[in-house]
Order: sequence, then C-alpha cells, then structure tokens
Amino acid sequence: MLHIFASETEEHHKRSAELADEGKSLHVLRDIRNEVHEQLVQGLFTEEQISAAREEYEEKKKLEVVGTRANAKAAVADAVHTSTQLANILQTLYLRTGVIGLLLLSKAHVDDSFTHTLIEVNGSSTFFYSCFKRPADEVMRSYEQFICSRVNDLPKANSSSVPKKQSDVAELIKAGLEEITAGACTTMSYTKYDKLIRARHAVELVGWPDGVEFKAPKKISNTASLTLLLSALADKSLRWEPMTEDDVVAVAKTVAESEKEVRDQTTGRGINKDGTLRKKRVSGKTSKRKAPTDDEGASPKRRKGKSTSRFTKKLPPAPRSQSILSNTDTEDGGSENESSNPSDEDS
Repeated sequence: MLHIFASETEEHHKRSAELADEGKSLHVLRDIRNEVHEQLVQGLFTEEQISAAREEYEEKKKLEVVGTRANAKAAVADAVHTSTQLANILQTLYLRTGVIGLLLLSKAHVDDSFTHTLIEVNGSSTFFYSCFKRPADEVMRSYEQFICSRVNDLPKANSSSVPKKQSDVAELIKAGLEEITAGACTTMSYTKYDKLIRARHAVELVGWPDGVEFKAPKKISNTASLTLLLSALADKSLRWEPMTEDDVVAVAKTVAESEKEVRDQTTGRGINKDGTLRKKRVSGKTSKRKAPTDDEGASPKRRKGKSTSRFTKKLPPAPRSQSILSNTDTEDGGSENESSNPSDEDS
C-alpha cells in the first residue's frame, strides 16, 4: 500500500507538470489524483514508467533544495537574492504583527565571495552593544570566523558513502554523550539504552527523527535515514539532554521490572525433551510423598558389589576367629594347658 501511495504521488506530480506545460487549468487536481490512483490500481502503468516518474520527482525535489548553481558566481547571486527576500519578509512581518527579528548571514567557507550580511528590523542590532558592549559589525565578523572554522568539522549532508554517513552519525552521537557526561560515559549502547545510558547517567537523546528506527547507525543502511540523522545532528534538533530525577527513577523501575520478569522466566527452569520448560520449583515448600507400603517399607537390598577377581576365588578361606586358630594348634600337638587357660583366650 505504501508503494502504491508513493507511486501515486510521483505520477500525480508528473501529470500536473504536463498539464501546466500544456497551459491547462490545475483546478482539477482532485480529479487527476483519482485518475492516477485508478490507473495504478488497475496496473496500467509499467514498472519502467513508475521508476522514471520516481527519479524525475526526486530530481525535482533536489533541485528545489539545492538550486541550479552552475558556478560560484551563480551561487553568490542566489545568496544575495535570497537574503534580499528574507529582509523584505522580516520587514513585512514586523509591519503586520509587530514581531521584530535579527538575522545574521555568513559564508560557510573562507574562499567564498559572499559578504556577511546583518538584517535588522527597527534598530534591533543595538542589542549587541547594549548587552555585550560590542558593536554589531564586530559581532558579525566574529560570527563569520566562527562559521568558517566550524563548518569543516560538520558532516557533509550530500555524501554518497553509506559507511561514511554511518561513521559520522555514530561519532557525533558519541561525542555529544561524552560532552554531556563530562567523560563519564564514552560508549554508546543502543540495545541497553535505558539501563546503561538513561538510568545510569541520567541523560537521554531527544529529537530522534520519526520513521527512523532507533538502533546503531552501522545497522542503518537507508541513505535517506542517515541523511536525516546527519541533518538533525547538525541543526541540534537531535541532541543530548539531562533527565529529571522523576524520569530517572521511572526508567530505573521499568528496567528492574523487566530484568525480574526475565529472571522469573528462566531461573531454575530446565528444558524437557520436548522443548517445553519444566515446572518451576517453589522454594521453602517440601514435596509431598506417599507413605511407603509394606513391600516398600522393607530394608532396601544392597547393591551388588563389583565381582571379585578370578584369582581371589581360588584362595583358601581365612579363619574367622582366634578360637579356631587355638583349636587348630591343639590338634597339631600343642599344650592342653595353653588351650584351657581362660586368661589366654581373653588376651
């Protein structure tokens, strides 16, 4: 369904552009949309037509953002024209609503030829001298130096390398984490984010773009998602912020409950042969056993020991007591007094 919606939008833009080129009225956009939708559902468009429309739509959107900059001169002309429009917009905004604005515009590279521009409304630039004791032009030059020295450290949003974008996103998130924790945390965890980051260090990452799954950047292979993350990190809409004490307590409680649930499901429970979990034993309770019957009450039979060696079986039996030895000595001619002396028998 999502594929049909995307294709429908692209075909709709293409058909609208065709009508505009033909000089026809565009007040029937609803009819055009319904017509394109019906044709897509009926399968009247081929995959090649849909792909071509998608590419044309993407190029058009990219052109609207970047513009047709053939050279540096055209880029400067574009910047001057846009800054003039912004000045008019701020002035008319003040006249309509009474809102006063102040805008600083600077080149992003030292080799650019754009001249820094300060757009003010109703003398709002006096704010710098009144509060910081610095004239507006001096602040503007400092701002330009700051931008030119900082822009080289920012990731390039138009980079076509997916691994480069993944690395840039990971490094920026990690650098922000180290900064807000004063070096206490140097490793970002995405799988145990609540336990190791939020509950332990009381900080959280706010402004994660909608539609982008929260996971390690190296696992995000979509170029559009990576570009969106880089843009959010560049304009600080995706940033680290400290958590309140109540939020930290709530997160820690949730983590503890989740870990307890996992322990209850796994601890002390083996696996049967059929793959099911064994019944959990309840500690502190004795198992109930049936009373033994008459047959069961008899003394258990001894386990049969190991069989003796065949050489041991051939040996003559040993005498069982000293009396047998004494009788044997008497029969062999020993003294009768020795055998009849009771003191010798007890010794």
